[in-house]
Amino acid sequence: ALSLTGWGCTAPAQTGAIDVLADGPGAGKTDGAAEALRQEVDGPPDAAREEGAGPGLLCDDGDPCTYGEAPGSDGQCRGGVAYECDDQRPCTADQCDGAGSCLFEVAPGHCLVDGVCGAPGETRPGSPWLVCRSDVAVYAWTPAEDQTACDDGDACTVNDVCHQGVCGGQAADCDDLNPCTEDSCLAQSGCLHAPLSGPPCDTGDPCQPAAFCQSGQCLADQEWTCDDGNPCTADGCQARSGCVFQPLDGLPCDDQNACTLGDVCEENQCLPGAEALACADGNECTADLCHPVSGCYHELNENPCCDDAGINMCDDGNLCTTDNCDPSSGECFYQANSLPCDDQDPCTAPDLCLEGLCAGTPLSCDDANPCTDDLCLPDTGCAHQELDQVACDDGQLCTDGDTCRSGHCGGEWRRCDDGDDCTNDRCDEETGDCLNEEVLGCGPCATDGDCAAEGRPAPAPLALLVVLGLLMLRRRLA
Repeated sequence: ALSLTGWGCTAPAQTGAIDVLADGPGAGKTDGAAEALRQEVDGPPDAAREEGAGPGLLCDDGDPCTYGEAPGSDGQCRGGVAYECDDQRPCTADQCDGAGSCLFEVAPGHCLVDGVCGAPGETRPGSPWLVCRSDVAVYAWTPAEDQTACDDGDACTVNDVCHQGVCGGQAADCDDLNPCTEDSCLAQSGCLHAPLSGPPCDTGDPCQPAAFCQSGQCLADQEWTCDDGNPCTADGCQARSGCVFQPLDGLPCDDQNACTLGDVCEENQCLPGAEALACADGNECTADLCHPVSGCYHELNENPCCDDAGINMCDDGNLCTTDNCDPSSGECFYQANSLPCDDQDPCTAPDLCLEGLCAGTPLSCDDANPCTDDLCLPDTGCAHQELDQVACDDGQLCTDGDTCRSGHCGGEWRRCDDGDDCTNDRCDEETGDCLNEEVLGCGPCATDGDCAAEGRPAPAPLALLVVLGLLMLRRRLA
């Protein structure tokens, strides 16, 4: 059911009587609804007007707005007291009744309530849920029909309508959907939203969980961290779904166990690698152990061949012998091995144990450069001294006079010029032979006519050719 609050939409119950006017003509009178209000004025009693009154008594001058007339000496009715009927209300028809009273008849369709006129359908001033309906009541306001819009004067209600004579509305929704305001309502002014500071709030973003109200706004102190502590996931945050963790299968990781190597991510877990940490110290006097946090450690064992400091009493200090001890007798015996070793000579490599001694193969210092003197120095190893002005072979078949210069071998490129302008001269790098290839269309013509036919210049005189040949020979010998 619609909850209504406010001022009443009802009028006084109708009994068929006219409202008593509070002021003005007709005040205090109640007549039938179909009758007009009557106002009495001072005058003789109505009995003086009764039919059959004798001569000399009052007469009627025919003017309804006079009373107290009397016949004059000339027989005319004179001396009436005039009075006026005007109630200053536009909704009444004012008239005198000829007996000293006024008659105020409400116009058809209009209402007259508490001295206030109402036109057909007009609402009561300040009370829009009361209307003038003369077909229901002339002298009272009639409640508006249900669902008629009205105003109950309360700013905290909306959609005000009349319902069973009461004007009211639904409570106003003052929720501004802001967790950082305190919502309230005042009947005079309506909704209020007071800003808050300090209380925790929710921004609606799962990536910003730690938020607090600040001057009416929900603000996050910092971005959410989605670190799940798992090295095998890529951590992130999505505005709609929150934290997401992407598997990193196949990537190397650390299972936090110092005794495993090659750890790898698989199905969101860091699994230990197949290889274990090598903790062997080569000392038979210790038990080689591994702790998941600190890694390798070594504890003294109960080997009778070891002293209290964990040193093998049979250790001869020679890497090329395997030291053994008979636990029952404590007797030492040694066996030559072939382990890699270092004879401290940079001119040998590789070094291996042989018959209990460390020895190496002489190191080759040849750098394949004919212009360096290769040798090995006992302190530093291989050295290469550059040579100069020493004959060498640079490996090129088309060079002559190969000589070392600052450690590099090189010679002059072979000249294959045969002095003939009509040949292309070069050295064959694969054989070292000179090649003189004839240029097509080059050379003297048999006759001047042949040169003209071939579009070439005529041959020079023989003497000129001889001179030119001598000059070219001289240049080659120079």
